[in-house]
Formats: sequence, C-alpha cells, structure tokens
Amino acid sequence: ARLRASNLDIENASNTGIKLRNSEDVILDSNSVTSSGQRGIHATDTTRLYIRNNRVRLAGTWGVHLDSSDNGPTVDGALVAFNTIQAATTGGIRLENVRGTIRDNILSEIGSIGIKTNVAPTNIHHNNLFAVPRLFDEESEEPSRRWSNSTLEPGFVDAAGGDDGGLAALVEMR
Repeated sequence: ARLRASNLDIENASNTGIKLRNSEDVILDSNSVTSSGQRGIHATDTTRLYIRNNRVRLAGTWGVHLDSSDNGPTVDGALVAFNTIQAATTGGIRLENVRGTIRDNILSEIGSIGIKTNVAPTNIHHNNLFAVPRLFDEESEEPSRRWSNSTLEPGFVDAAGGDDGGLAALVEMR
C-alpha cells in the first residue's frame, strides 16, 4: 500500500517539518513547510520516495534531506521534483547515501549549497538554482550526471510575503 501525504501546511516546526523513517513507496505532494528549526522535509531509510510539488521556506538547515541510517545500505529510488525551496540556511536538497533523481526544482536564496550528493549515479537536471553560493557539492568518486540546470531569477510574485507564484519560473528555463 502506498503512503501519501498531501496538502499539509506546517509552520514554525521546532525541528523538522515533515519526517519519514523506515518507509517504502511514499509520495509527499503539494505540502508547504515554513520556518522549520532544522529540515523542511527529512526522510531516513525510505525507499521508492517521490517528493513533488512541495514548498519549503525558511528551513534552519536543509530544505529537503534524504539519508540512510548510520552505516546503513544505500537507499535507492528517490525522486525529488517540482519543488520550490527558498531561504534554507545550509542547503537546498541533500541526498546522503541515497541514489535517485533531482529535477525541475527551484532553489532560491540558499545559504550555502544548492544540491549535495555523495553516491552515484544521481541524475540532476532542469533545476533552477538562484542566489546560491555553491551550486553543487558532490562527494562521490563518480560525479552526478548533470544537465540543463540554470541560475535564472525565478521571478517570485511576492517572495517576502511567501507567494512564490507557483513554479512559473520553470517555464522560462532553457
């Protein structure tokens, strides 16, 4: 049976906005996490995970962080797509001991790292990373496969007021 969490509106979480552990076949869809103390969305040891169309703003560390437990096996099958992550302090998206695809996301005003991975192969494509000091950080011996990522101004309608105008910036991407 597939687990699906949709249309959640989480504000001012003291630690993590949405947390998954030891799950399988999960969809996180159309959720909003604003002002989380640590991560906006965090999943540990979760296989066949699809994180799509979520909005994460003002995360204390990472907007989206997927990992496996300490010294655990690499987790396969993650797809992070069509998300908007704005003003995360440490980074936008992190796959730690997780293989998958990161595509069609908007990352804006990220404190340090846009996308961080440490295992390959990971496909990273058609993302827009704007106002991000370090676009990619890859710790694997084999680099991720990256193509068609951009650094365009996303054109949020009222970013300060929390209105990102949806994913309109993706239409402008080349």
